[in-house]
Amino acid sequence: MVFKTSQLQQIFLDSEKPYLIRVIFFQGISLISKLIKWFTRSKFSHVGFDLDGYYRVEAWENTRHKYLGIFGAKWQLTTPSYHTKGTPYVVLGKEVDYETYTEYFKILDFICQAGLPYDYTEIIKFVIKGKESEPNGKFVCSTGTCFILQYLGVLPEEIPYWRQSPEDVYELCLANGFKLIEKGVIE
Repeated sequence: MVFKTSQLQQIFLDSEKPYLIRVIFFQGISLISKLIKWFTRSKFSHVGFDLDGYYRVEAWENTRHKYLGIFGAKWQLTTPSYHTKGTPYVVLGKEVDYETYTEYFKILDFICQAGLPYDYTEIIKFVIKGKESEPNGKFVCSTGTCFILQYLGVLPEEIPYWRQSPEDVYELCLANGFKLIEKGVIE
């Protein structure tokens, strides 16, 4: 298996059983995170995929590339340094077979390479319409995470991914066999 994202390639090659899909949930402490938690009535402000306890794939503001003229958030490979120090987080994991694990990394490699943009309009619609919004193929952190987990078959397909907040994804993961792997604070 060859991935275009070199860090993903190495993490995949270093993987040992059990093969885990790891989902990380953040209880952000910044003003924006507090607003997200308030509007979504959630204890979590953000969600993404934790690959190995250090590297993550998540929809995140691309501030480190502003000097190149690239603005806005996108799905990308990140590290803990992207988050505010002192931010609490929780990692849930679910064991999967090798084929599902391979597909998981293929999807994450694709979204990192494609730089799929974060859809700010979906946040606005989510706040204004609540969970009454309709799918449009665009994703915020929670809807994209839920969609990928459904595609992999670890969350039921009948759940409307486009209506899920970070807290909703957390509850869905727990209800579908994910277990607590780690709790911590960004240092």
